[in-house]
Amino acid sequence: DAASYDDVADQFDLHSTRLSAGAAADLLRLAAVASGERVLDVGTGTGLLPFELLRTLPSAGPVVGIDISAGMIRTATAKAGQAGLPASRLRFERMDAESLDFPDASFDVVLSAFALTHVPHPEQALREILRVLRPGGRAVLAVGSRPPLVSPRTVAHAVAQLGRAAQSRVGRRLGADLLDRLIVERYGAAPADLPRGSELSVRLDRSALLRRLVREAGFVDVRRDWRNYQNEIETPELFWDIQRTIRSDARKRLLDAPAAMVDDVRTRFLDASRRTLDRGGRLTFPISAVFVAGRRPGDAPSAPDRAAGQPPITPR
Repeated sequence: DAASYDDVADQFDLHSTRLSAGAAADLLRLAAVASGERVLDVGTGTGLLPFELLRTLPSAGPVVGIDISAGMIRTATAKAGQAGLPASRLRFERMDAESLDFPDASFDVVLSAFALTHVPHPEQALREILRVLRPGGRAVLAVGSRPPLVSPRTVAHAVAQLGRAAQSRVGRRLGADLLDRLIVERYGAAPADLPRGSELSVRLDRSALLRRLVREAGFVDVRRDWRNYQNEIETPELFWDIQRTIRSDARKRLLDAPAAMVDDVRTRFLDASRRTLDRGGRLTFPISAVFVAGRRPGDAPSAPDRAAGQPPITPR
Protein backbone atom coordinates (compact mmCIF):
# COMPACT_ATOMS: atom_id res chain seq x y z
CA ASP A 1 0.00 0.00 0.00
CA ALA A 2 2.79 2.42 0.91
CA ALA A 3 4.71 1.63 -2.25
CA SER A 4 1.68 2.53 -4.37
CA TYR A 5 2.14 6.15 -3.21
CA ASP A 6 5.87 6.42 -3.92
CA ASP A 7 5.63 7.43 -7.57
CA VAL A 8 2.64 9.76 -7.12
CA ALA A 9 3.84 11.69 -4.07
CA ASP A 10 4.10 15.01 -5.90
CA GLN A 11 0.59 14.68 -7.34
CA PHE A 12 -0.68 13.54 -3.94
CA ASP A 13 0.81 16.65 -2.35
CA LEU A 14 -1.01 18.91 -4.79
CA HIS A 15 -4.37 17.14 -4.60
CA SER A 16 -4.43 16.42 -0.85
CA THR A 17 -3.71 20.07 -0.12
CA ARG A 18 -6.69 21.07 -2.23
CA LEU A 19 -9.11 18.39 -1.04
CA SER A 20 -8.18 18.17 2.64
CA ALA A 21 -7.30 21.75 3.58
CA GLY A 22 -10.61 22.21 5.38
CA ALA A 23 -10.24 18.98 7.34
CA ALA A 24 -6.65 19.86 8.24
CA ALA A 25 -7.72 23.27 9.57
CA ASP A 26 -10.50 21.71 11.64
CA LEU A 27 -8.19 19.03 13.05
CA LEU A 28 -5.64 21.66 14.09
CA ARG A 29 -8.36 23.73 15.74
CA LEU A 30 -9.38 20.70 17.77
CA ALA A 31 -5.74 20.04 18.71
CA ALA A 32 -5.21 23.64 19.91
CA VAL A 33 -1.41 23.27 19.82
CA ALA A 34 0.35 25.82 22.03
CA SER A 35 3.71 27.52 21.55
CA GLY A 36 6.62 25.22 22.28
CA GLU A 37 4.59 22.01 22.28
CA ARG A 38 6.34 19.08 20.64
CA VAL A 39 4.17 17.57 17.92
CA LEU A 40 4.20 14.27 16.04
CA ASP A 41 2.18 13.72 12.87
CA VAL A 42 1.58 10.01 12.21
CA GLY A 43 1.06 9.15 8.54
CA THR A 44 2.08 12.63 7.53
CA GLY A 45 1.99 12.00 3.78
CA THR A 46 3.65 15.04 2.24
CA GLY A 47 3.29 17.08 5.41
CA LEU A 48 -0.06 18.85 5.08
CA LEU A 49 -0.62 19.11 8.85
CA PRO A 50 2.93 20.12 9.88
CA PHE A 51 3.19 22.83 7.23
CA GLU A 52 -0.24 24.24 8.07
CA LEU A 53 0.53 24.15 11.80
CA LEU A 54 3.80 26.04 11.40
CA ARG A 55 2.17 28.51 9.02
CA THR A 56 -0.53 29.41 11.53
CA LEU A 57 1.60 28.97 14.69
CA PRO A 58 5.30 29.53 13.89
CA SER A 59 6.20 29.10 17.57
CA ALA A 60 4.92 25.51 17.66
CA GLY A 61 7.30 22.63 17.71
CA PRO A 62 9.60 21.08 17.12
CA VAL A 63 7.39 19.06 14.77
CA VAL A 64 8.13 15.58 13.42
CA GLY A 65 6.21 13.90 10.60
CA ILE A 66 6.47 10.16 9.99
CA ASP A 67 5.24 8.01 7.12
CA ILE A 68 6.09 4.57 5.79
CA SER A 69 6.09 5.71 2.15
CA ALA A 70 9.59 6.66 1.04
CA GLY A 71 8.18 8.80 -1.77
CA MET A 72 6.02 10.80 0.61
CA ILE A 73 8.94 11.46 2.94
CA ARG A 74 11.16 12.58 0.05
CA THR A 75 8.56 15.08 -1.12
CA ALA A 76 7.85 16.38 2.39
CA THR A 77 11.56 16.79 3.16
CA ALA A 78 12.13 18.66 -0.11
CA LYS A 79 9.24 21.00 0.71
CA ALA A 80 10.69 21.73 4.14
CA GLY A 81 14.01 22.60 2.55
CA GLN A 82 12.35 24.86 0.00
CA ALA A 83 10.47 26.59 2.82
CA GLY A 84 13.70 27.19 4.72
CA LEU A 85 12.53 25.18 7.74
CA PRO A 86 15.50 23.65 9.61
CA ALA A 87 15.31 20.13 10.99
CA SER A 88 15.29 21.60 14.50
CA ARG A 89 11.80 22.96 13.72
CA LEU A 90 10.44 20.37 11.30
CA ARG A 91 11.74 17.06 10.10
CA PHE A 92 10.34 14.00 8.40
CA GLU A 93 11.27 10.37 9.04
CA ARG A 94 10.32 7.15 7.30
CA MET A 95 8.80 5.08 10.08
CA ASP A 96 6.13 2.45 10.80
CA ALA A 97 3.16 3.78 12.79
CA GLU A 98 2.92 0.42 14.57
CA SER A 99 6.49 0.74 15.89
CA LEU A 100 7.33 4.37 16.56
CA ASP A 101 11.07 4.80 17.02
CA PHE A 102 10.82 7.40 19.82
CA PRO A 103 11.26 7.14 23.58
CA ASP A 104 8.23 7.07 25.84
CA ALA A 105 6.59 10.44 26.56
CA SER A 106 8.39 12.28 23.75
CA PHE A 107 5.52 14.47 22.55
CA ASP A 108 2.86 16.82 23.88
CA VAL A 109 0.52 16.35 20.91
CA VAL A 110 0.09 13.61 18.31
CA LEU A 111 -1.89 14.23 15.14
CA SER A 112 -2.99 11.86 12.40
CA ALA A 113 -5.19 12.60 9.37
CA PHE A 114 -6.58 9.89 7.08
CA ALA A 115 -3.74 7.50 7.91
CA LEU A 116 -5.08 4.90 10.33
CA THR A 117 -7.14 3.21 7.61
CA HIS A 118 -3.84 2.37 5.88
CA VAL A 119 -2.35 0.71 8.98
CA PRO A 120 -2.75 -3.09 9.18
CA HIS A 121 -3.23 -2.97 12.97
CA PRO A 122 -4.60 0.44 14.03
CA GLU A 123 -5.00 -0.76 17.61
CA GLN A 124 -1.22 -1.22 17.79
CA ALA A 125 -0.61 2.20 16.22
CA LEU A 126 -2.89 3.77 18.82
CA ARG A 127 -1.00 2.06 21.64
CA GLU A 128 2.23 3.46 20.20
CA ILE A 129 0.69 6.94 19.95
CA LEU A 130 -0.32 6.71 23.61
CA ARG A 131 3.16 5.53 24.59
CA VAL A 132 5.01 8.43 22.96
CA LEU A 133 2.65 11.02 24.47
CA ARG A 134 3.53 12.71 27.73
CA PRO A 135 1.13 12.15 30.64
CA GLY A 136 -1.74 14.52 29.95
CA GLY A 137 -0.69 14.79 26.31
CA ARG A 138 -3.39 14.65 23.68
CA ALA A 139 -4.05 13.06 20.31
CA VAL A 140 -6.41 14.21 17.56
CA LEU A 141 -7.14 11.71 14.81
CA ALA A 142 -9.22 11.84 11.63
CA VAL A 143 -10.35 9.17 9.19
CA GLY A 144 -12.82 9.27 6.34
CA SER A 145 -16.25 8.15 7.48
CA ARG A 146 -19.94 8.32 6.90
CA PRO A 147 -21.71 10.43 9.54
CA PRO A 148 -22.34 8.95 12.98
CA LEU A 149 -25.79 8.67 14.50
CA VAL A 150 -28.24 11.52 14.19
CA SER A 151 -27.05 14.99 15.15
CA PRO A 152 -27.98 18.45 13.83
CA ARG A 153 -24.96 18.42 11.51
CA THR A 154 -25.63 14.97 10.11
CA VAL A 155 -29.33 15.70 9.60
CA ALA A 156 -28.43 18.79 7.56
CA HIS A 157 -25.97 16.68 5.57
CA ALA A 158 -28.63 14.02 4.89
CA VAL A 159 -31.05 16.64 3.57
CA ALA A 160 -28.37 18.06 1.27
CA GLN A 161 -27.50 14.55 0.09
CA LEU A 162 -31.05 14.02 -1.17
CA GLY A 163 -30.57 16.88 -3.62
CA ARG A 164 -27.15 15.62 -4.67
CA ALA A 165 -28.52 12.11 -5.22
CA ALA A 166 -31.26 13.52 -7.45
CA GLN A 167 -28.62 15.32 -9.54
CA SER A 168 -26.64 12.07 -9.85
CA ARG A 169 -29.71 10.16 -11.06
CA VAL A 170 -30.23 12.58 -13.95
CA GLY A 171 -26.55 12.57 -14.92
CA ARG A 172 -25.68 16.01 -13.55
CA ARG A 173 -23.30 15.01 -10.76
CA LEU A 174 -20.35 12.62 -10.57
CA GLY A 175 -18.59 11.81 -7.32
CA ALA A 176 -15.44 10.34 -5.86
CA ASP A 177 -16.46 6.74 -6.61
CA LEU A 178 -16.52 7.13 -10.41
CA LEU A 179 -13.13 5.57 -11.14
CA ASP A 180 -13.61 2.58 -8.84
CA ARG A 181 -17.08 2.01 -10.29
CA LEU A 182 -15.85 2.07 -13.89
CA ILE A 183 -13.03 -0.36 -13.15
CA VAL A 184 -15.38 -2.82 -11.43
CA GLU A 185 -18.02 -2.55 -14.18
CA ARG A 186 -15.45 -3.21 -16.92
CA TYR A 187 -12.90 -5.51 -15.24
CA GLY A 188 -14.67 -7.00 -12.24
CA ALA A 189 -14.11 -6.76 -8.53
CA ALA A 190 -10.65 -6.21 -7.10
CA PRO A 191 -8.52 -9.36 -6.94
CA ALA A 192 -8.23 -11.10 -3.61
CA ASP A 193 -4.51 -10.31 -3.37
CA LEU A 194 -5.01 -6.54 -3.57
CA PRO A 195 -3.45 -5.18 -0.37
CA ARG A 196 -6.11 -4.79 2.32
CA GLY A 197 -6.00 -3.34 5.78
CA SER A 198 -7.92 -3.74 9.00
CA GLU A 199 -11.62 -3.61 9.76
CA LEU A 200 -11.20 0.14 10.05
CA SER A 201 -10.11 0.30 6.42
CA VAL A 202 -13.07 -1.59 4.94
CA ARG A 203 -15.94 0.03 6.84
CA LEU A 204 -17.67 3.11 5.44
CA ASP A 205 -19.04 4.13 8.85
CA ARG A 206 -15.86 4.27 10.95
CA SER A 207 -17.02 6.72 13.60
CA ALA A 208 -18.04 4.33 16.37
CA LEU A 209 -15.18 1.90 15.67
CA LEU A 210 -12.47 4.56 15.82
CA ARG A 211 -13.86 5.96 19.07
CA ARG A 212 -13.90 2.46 20.56
CA LEU A 213 -10.33 1.74 19.45
CA VAL A 214 -9.12 5.01 20.95
CA ARG A 215 -10.74 4.19 24.29
CA GLU A 216 -9.44 0.62 24.29
CA ALA A 217 -5.90 1.91 23.65
CA GLY A 218 -6.09 3.72 27.01
CA PHE A 219 -7.08 7.28 26.12
CA VAL A 220 -9.43 9.24 28.36
CA ASP A 221 -11.67 12.27 27.78
CA VAL A 222 -12.46 10.89 24.34
CA ARG A 223 -14.47 13.28 22.14
CA ARG A 224 -15.83 12.95 18.61
CA ASP A 225 -16.85 15.32 15.82
CA TRP A 226 -17.81 14.87 12.17
CA ARG A 227 -17.58 17.16 9.15
CA ASN A 228 -18.29 17.02 5.41
CA TYR A 229 -16.37 18.96 2.78
CA GLN A 230 -17.65 19.38 -0.77
CA ASN A 231 -14.93 19.80 -3.42
CA GLU A 232 -15.89 20.74 -6.95
CA ILE A 233 -13.40 19.87 -9.73
CA GLU A 234 -13.18 22.03 -12.84
CA THR A 235 -12.03 19.70 -15.62
CA PRO A 236 -12.31 16.01 -16.54
CA GLU A 237 -8.51 15.74 -16.79
CA LEU A 238 -8.00 17.09 -13.28
CA PHE A 239 -10.81 14.86 -12.01
CA TRP A 240 -9.01 11.83 -13.50
CA ASP A 241 -5.66 12.75 -11.98
CA ILE A 242 -7.21 13.32 -8.55
CA GLN A 243 -9.10 10.03 -8.52
CA ARG A 244 -6.19 7.97 -9.87
CA THR A 245 -3.93 9.47 -7.20
CA ILE A 246 -6.23 9.57 -4.16
CA ARG A 247 -8.53 6.54 -4.53
CA SER A 248 -6.54 3.70 -2.98
CA ASP A 249 -8.08 0.66 -4.68
CA ALA A 250 -8.05 2.30 -8.11
CA ARG A 251 -4.47 3.49 -7.69
CA LYS A 252 -3.26 0.03 -6.73
CA ARG A 253 -5.21 -1.73 -9.49
CA LEU A 254 -3.96 0.62 -12.20
CA LEU A 255 -0.38 0.71 -10.92
CA ASP A 256 0.62 -2.52 -12.69
CA ALA A 257 -2.31 -2.81 -15.10
CA PRO A 258 -1.68 -3.29 -18.84
CA ALA A 259 -1.49 -0.02 -20.75
CA ALA A 260 -4.57 -0.98 -22.77
CA MET A 261 -6.64 -1.32 -19.59
CA VAL A 262 -5.45 2.05 -18.26
CA ASP A 263 -6.21 3.74 -21.59
CA ASP A 264 -9.66 2.14 -21.76
CA VAL A 265 -10.58 3.17 -18.21
CA ARG A 266 -9.24 6.69 -18.75
CA THR A 267 -11.23 7.12 -21.97
CA ARG A 268 -14.46 5.97 -20.30
CA PHE A 269 -13.78 8.17 -17.29
CA LEU A 270 -13.16 11.30 -19.36
CA ASP A 271 -16.17 10.62 -21.59
CA ALA A 272 -18.48 10.28 -18.57
CA SER A 273 -17.07 13.44 -17.04
CA ARG A 274 -17.48 15.47 -20.23
CA ARG A 275 -21.07 14.31 -20.70
CA THR A 276 -21.85 15.44 -17.17
CA LEU A 277 -20.35 18.88 -17.75
CA ASP A 278 -22.15 19.19 -21.09
CA ARG A 279 -25.44 18.74 -19.21
CA GLY A 280 -24.51 21.59 -16.91
CA GLY A 281 -23.55 19.15 -14.16
CA ARG A 282 -20.73 18.99 -11.62
CA LEU A 283 -17.65 16.89 -10.94
CA THR A 284 -17.25 16.52 -7.18
CA PHE A 285 -14.83 14.89 -4.79
CA PRO A 286 -16.47 15.21 -1.36
CA ILE A 287 -14.66 14.22 1.81
CA SER A 288 -16.36 13.26 5.06
CA ALA A 289 -14.24 12.91 8.18
CA VAL A 290 -14.76 11.81 11.75
CA PHE A 291 -12.43 13.45 14.29
CA VAL A 292 -11.66 11.67 17.54
CA ALA A 293 -9.64 13.36 20.27
CA GLY A 294 -8.33 11.83 23.48
CA ARG A 295 -5.82 12.41 26.26
CA ARG A 296 -3.18 10.20 27.85
CA PRO A 297 -4.03 9.75 31.55
CA GLY A 298 -2.00 11.85 33.95
CA ASP A 299 -1.28 15.50 34.53
CA ALA A 300 0.42 17.48 31.80
CA PRO A 301 3.52 19.44 32.86
CA SER A 302 3.24 23.20 32.81
CA ALA A 303 4.55 25.06 29.76
CA PRO A 304 7.71 26.32 31.56
CA ASP A 305 8.47 22.83 32.87
CA ARG A 306 7.93 21.39 29.41
CA ALA A 307 10.29 23.82 27.78
CA ALA A 308 13.05 23.79 30.36
CA GLY A 309 16.06 21.77 29.33
CA GLN A 310 14.23 19.40 27.00
CA PRO A 311 16.55 17.41 24.75
CA PRO A 312 15.89 17.23 21.02
CA ILE A 313 13.43 14.61 19.84
CA THR A 314 15.55 11.73 18.63
CA PRO A 315 14.78 8.12 17.71
CA ARG A 316 15.17 5.67 20.57
